[in-house]
Amino acid sequence: MPGTFAIRHANRSDAEALSFFAAEQFRATYQDDTPASDMESHIQKTSALNASKRK
Repeated sequence: MPGTFAIRHANRSDAEALSFFAAEQFRATYQDDTPASDMESHIQKTSALNASKRK
């Protein structure tokens, strides 16, 4: 079967990829209704990757 995958729990090494994925999904979902600067501000404030760097 091409493109097989496994479902697993995320770990710290997945943080950057998941943060990027979440930001891209947020942009795609709200880009028609929200100014880009507001979206970027929200992403910076709520990103799990940024939060872990603040600790």
